[in-house]
Amino acid sequence: MGEHADVVALAKRLFPQATVLVGGIYPTLAPEHALEHLEADLIFKGELREASQLPTDLTLYTTPPSYAILATSRGCPWDCVYCAARTLNGGAKVRTRTTEDILEEIRDKFTRLGIRRFGFYEDNALIHREHFIEVMEEIIASGLPLNLYAPEGFETRLLDEDLLRLMKRAGFEKVHLPLETVRSDVNRQWNRRHASTESFERALEAAIRAGFKPRTQEINAFVLFGLPDERLEDVVDSTLYAHHLVGSVIPMLFSPVPSTQVFRKYSGYLLESMGWDLQDLNGKFLPFLEYNRRSNPELRASDYLELEGLMSILNNGKVLSRAVDLCDDTMISRAFQATLRAKRTSSAASPFA
Repeated sequence: MGEHADVVALAKRLFPQATVLVGGIYPTLAPEHALEHLEADLIFKGELREASQLPTDLTLYTTPPSYAILATSRGCPWDCVYCAARTLNGGAKVRTRTTEDILEEIRDKFTRLGIRRFGFYEDNALIHREHFIEVMEEIIASGLPLNLYAPEGFETRLLDEDLLRLMKRAGFEKVHLPLETVRSDVNRQWNRRHASTESFERALEAAIRAGFKPRTQEINAFVLFGLPDERLEDVVDSTLYAHHLVGSVIPMLFSPVPSTQVFRKYSGYLLESMGWDLQDLNGKFLPFLEYNRRSNPELRASDYLELEGLMSILNNGKVLSRAVDLCDDTMISRAFQATLRAKRTSSAASPFA
């Protein structure tokens, strides 16, 4: 919100006679809040579809960045309880840009600005799978030496070896797999019926066969934590599972997003009981710490920091500012030890052991 207010104030100072209209993610997710806190003349809620098709204009930067963000499509048919994609995109329908338009943007930024690194920021890039395949094939045919990545990850059930080989040829040096949790019941609660450990393992096997190396930064798994009513033991279990199979574990501290089902359900607690403002709802501030302490009074902020530290330590020796002692008496350590004890007594063998 602060950046929006600064831009509005600057626009009004530079163009005092102009009508200042503000749109985008913030006004779409929280229009009343934007109307109250910004001194704009108009607040626009929703998507300008014509603008969505336009490439980003990096020439506005004094020094252009070394990377560019791409979107081949907008929208997702799923309605996960913590995701705002439907609000931002006006529903569940997935729309794609033309392959020609995408390649034209890539060539322009490569030729004029020397950009080789392109990030695909998508709601769900593989829903129209053949379209994404066509984009990869055209990138390969262009012969441009690109470095591609997709930090939002890909729906694991839609990945296979052929597609991953194509992605690697096009310039993908790493893939991100959204595990988030190993608990199938939690996935159902989050309305992630399309996600499972089975599809995760199939996608992982396909990535390995396609030439991506496990236990390196070439294959990465997301683990989500910091949600209301979660059990730390489950987060630790998901972390150990991801680390055992993949190696690289990326911690994702949960931030409640306005307009989502989670936000609506817990808005009374967040905004009234805790007195949070929307700009404070950052995962780093642990918005559900006090809520989860109601059922687990021993829970501390340091437990979440140790969870994040554990994931980072397991992430192939990434440099950290603090270490996690898994032999002490903190809740994280006890959860880790309990998980290990449970695994020792389990007769189930991993297919990757």
